[in-house]
Amino acid sequence: MQGIRSGIRICLLLCAGLDLPASERGSVGEGATLDPPEFRPWRPAAARFADDDRPYWSRNLFKRFLTDQRFLATTWWPAESRRFGFSVPLLASVALASGSNDGGGADARWQQSLEHWTEQGGRDFAHGVTRLGDAETAIVLLGGTYLASRWAGNERGMRVASLSSEALLSAGLYSTVLKGVAARTRPTSDDAGRFFVRRPGDNQQPTSYPSGHAMGAFAVASVLSWEFRDSRWVPWTAYGTATLVALSRVGLGRHYPSDVLAGAIIGQSIGRMVVERAGGSTERRAWQRLQPMVEPHNGGIGIAYHHAW
Repeated sequence: MQGIRSGIRICLLLCAGLDLPASERGSVGEGATLDPPEFRPWRPAAARFADDDRPYWSRNLFKRFLTDQRFLATTWWPAESRRFGFSVPLLASVALASGSNDGGGADARWQQSLEHWTEQGGRDFAHGVTRLGDAETAIVLLGGTYLASRWAGNERGMRVASLSSEALLSAGLYSTVLKGVAARTRPTSDDAGRFFVRRPGDNQQPTSYPSGHAMGAFAVASVLSWEFRDSRWVPWTAYGTATLVALSRVGLGRHYPSDVLAGAIIGQSIGRMVVERAGGSTERRAWQRLQPMVEPHNGGIGIAYHHAW
């Protein structure tokens, strides 16, 4: 009976995740004794996650997404609001959209011009490009990339897919929230371009501002441009494709230029946030920025885009 009781005690200790003393690991016979196990205090999940020695990108995706939201609200957005390359284009987008609140203005004219140009022969191309920004396409591409990279042992491919998925989740959340706050009607809706349409009619779709396709495309492009900064063409291809996705939404009559501009600015910022959380940038936002430009000879002013490869 003594041996049975000792065996039961050992099983219980093993189920509780405790280690037996070395003197008892090979001997559990009659009269065997056990020393008191070492005490291991319980630690909250947040602390265990913070001390995880795995690479950032390989940790639980949804835990990363949840901690991202706190980081965005308390640290990232306050810092971004003071950065020229983020705040000025975003304010320009708001000003452009506000000037077309009655269905007129430059925002509406540019949208109509691009939609007319698309209808002349580029509609099929626009439909094909815009599908690249669909959620279903993103799931297939990123999921397939991760699985194929894991099978091939390609850590870089897994990292890119994981960080891009993280950026897309936050982009999708902010796109949904901001659309609900702005409640701007789409170009094809009645009272097109109006904001704060809380009770839409049958022919109104108040989900125009900002563009979710543009936000997601630029979030992924931002991650790709950093991860493949050693390549000369990947950043250009990534941002070029994201720009085509954004323009296709305007050409198909789904968004105004101000919608895709806001989506691009916010999406790119979210992508950079994910890169920084993964430890990708040692100098904050030094690798790409907008900056004022002055021409001393004729007194001209403008905006210059700086990108460090």
